[in-house]
Amino acid sequence: MSTTSTIRAKCAEILDGMDIPQPFSVTRLLATVARRRGTRILLVPTHWGGSAPCGALVTTDHVVYVCYHADTSAVHQTQIIFHELGHLLLGHADMRVADQSRQGQLDAPKPQAEEMAVLQRLVPNLSPALIRALMARNLYKDELEQAAEMFASTLMSRVARASMHMRAAPALQRAHTGRSLNAITPLWTALASILPEIVLSSDDYTSADDVDLLCRRAVEIRDAKLRLRAYVAPEVSEKINVLVNRVPQSRTDAQALRDAGELTAAIEAVRLGRPMAISASPINRRTDRDWTLAYNDLVEEARWSARVTGWMGHPFMTDIRRLVAGT
Repeated sequence: MSTTSTIRAKCAEILDGMDIPQPFSVTRLLATVARRRGTRILLVPTHWGGSAPCGALVTTDHVVYVCYHADTSAVHQTQIIFHELGHLLLGHADMRVADQSRQGQLDAPKPQAEEMAVLQRLVPNLSPALIRALMARNLYKDELEQAAEMFASTLMSRVARASMHMRAAPALQRAHTGRSLNAITPLWTALASILPEIVLSSDDYTSADDVDLLCRRAVEIRDAKLRLRAYVAPEVSEKINVLVNRVPQSRTDAQALRDAGELTAAIEAVRLGRPMAISASPINRRTDRDWTLAYNDLVEEARWSARVTGWMGHPFMTDIRRLVAGT
């Protein structure tokens, strides 16, 4: 059995033994896991930029801190939380402690120096001496990160399918899923071409159905947006706002146009080899939804991506590219 198949089977085994609430609620799921483990699980909203992780798991003997990015969509936040939950349930935190123990750090396992910098921003009042392990979600650089992300995607697909089965006309929903996937694909393709590291693995999804792909691509688009926002300097973002205000449209379209403008600016900056801006302006400013997840939330993600993609073809994007290029 391949490594991917082994990980997928392990994820399925864990999820088969979990009581996943329906209708789904992140808070209720975490409460169930906390009771089974006998530890508290606390959600910590965070603000990161650039190449910093968009999620992290900090474990102590009595409390587990699940850190998620506060400036992204509810679907993406849910995936980040699922990812950190995957680290916890797959035993990665315990594996990290075991690795540190083998290195002679049994008495007081400490995060690495780069992890400490992240930690100080996550839970500033937590003493490093209490920390058993820290896992940071920063794309998929190693097998543990890939496994945790596979767990998260598998859980998201299950939750989405469960909400689909609670409604009528499954054939119609399958057709709707296909249309949503088609709507999201152009933006995903453009972002994956300049940031291939956002893609989990093509091998992992060779036999995936449309629901699996919709979940993955919605998440990968959001990963790319967070990654790219550090390339949009504040002064560029301000000028984009001025340009947006000159184009008559609804409030919803204004936000989509702004997102499209900032994505266009970021993509152009990457193409020109520009460094990340010291202070980044968030690409996504939408208000977070409740801590729930259903199939319709994925459809809304697809609609939003399609709307942004449409605006990325607006003639005013030429002005934005010139702005970034300084011409």
